[in-house]
Amino acid sequence: ESFEGFTAHVMQCDAAVHDYRIVTEADLDWPDVVKGGGGTSFRPPFELVEAERPEFSVLIYLTDGQGDFPEEPDYPVIGVSTIQGTEAFPFGQYVKMEE
Repeated sequence: ESFEGFTAHVMQCDAAVHDYRIVTEADLDWPDVVKGGGGTSFRPPFELVEAERPEFSVLIYLTDGQGDFPEEPDYPVIGVSTIQGTEAFPFGQYVKMEE
């Protein structure tokens, strides 16, 4: 399947947003270094989205699922668990990443 013309807003975060960039099909500027690694709060990226209000179809959050959550946003969210046995997001859809 093709993802022609996509735009992704990519954030690296733990208890704060450490990197935020816009990635397009024409400019695949994916982060090459993982930043952060402290405790987890899900609030900062949702707060950034609320402040910036970029146009997007869905927020996809890759996580170990451990941290404090904001109130449910007014847009679609998919939580993707990067480890087995974690609890589901309290809102949106939730899936477990396959090994």
